Amino acid sequence: MGGLDTDLRDAVREELRAADFTAPEEVPDGLKGESPENITNRNARDEGVQLEITRAQRDAFIGDNGAPTSTFYDFTAAVEEAVAQR
Repeated sequence: MGGLDTDLRDAVREELRAADFTAPEEVPDGLKGESPENITNRNARDEGVQLEITRAQRDAFIGDNGAPTSTFYDFTAAVEEAVAQR
């Protein structure tokens, strides 16, 4: 998790954890998304949130039939809840 919108980043982390997803506190330097030049932060507010999602997690989002799984909907609902609180 990264980006310059630290309040939203922390809210997303909290909501993901509440939905039983792993959302680490510490992120490797190269993945923090804290540069103003990062596309995440190049918007009208000059800040955003960057989510690094593992391959295993992405695979869990899509079922054998190619359709989104309940895991996908749980994940997106957690992110949407964090955004709605802002």
